[in-house]
Amino acid sequence: MDTPARRLMTDEQGQALYETALVLFLFLVMMIGIVMFGPLVYTRLAVDAASYDCVTSAVEAVSNENQRYYQGRVAAWQTLQGFRLNPSRTTVHIWTDGTWGRGARMVCQVSYDLRLSGLPGVALFFPGSDAVIDSQTALAVETFKSQW
Repeated sequence: MDTPARRLMTDEQGQALYETALVLFLFLVMMIGIVMFGPLVYTRLAVDAASYDCVTSAVEAVSNENQRYYQGRVAAWQTLQGFRLNPSRTTVHIWTDGTWGRGARMVCQVSYDLRLSGLPGVALFFPGSDAVIDSQTALAVETFKSQW
């Protein structure tokens, strides 16, 4: 027998609406996260690649110590251009721990000034609407390079 109490307990009317509201909320949170933090992750990957390319080019300088600065900076700028980032917002520092020569430890630090003012809601997490993303990589000067 179908009583009103039994009908209320087995009624599924509105269940799909409830499930859709839950799923849409989760999708909304995921999309906001992608829009807000996607450019940060992309820029972080680009700066890491630029730092690595900078130091690998600098340690392979064959002519003199000043050549390493030039090669490292050009490599960092070219890498950032490959990621379609503006190299004019980049700061590149290259130094050697000790004297420059075979086996010396060379460090390259790349900093990128990311403008976040165009993204909605990012100012909530990053007041000032800017973020500086840094990456530092160290390698030894090629120990087996020939004497030019």
